[in-house]
Amino acid sequence: MVQSTEDSPHFDASRIIAPTLILRGEHDPIANLDDNQALLDALGSDSKKLVTI
Repeated sequence: MVQSTEDSPHFDASRIIAPTLILRGEHDPIANLDDNQALLDALGSDSKKLVTI
């Protein structure tokens, strides 16, 4: 279990090794592109993709 604070995630993205697709809406007011890219970079999967729709 990972202890979370306001500045830390609720999970360790590097432990996610399954193929992962991150979808984001171009006008999403909460999940910005930089945050989504940081998540993508942190993933442990070799097969991962970020798509903006």
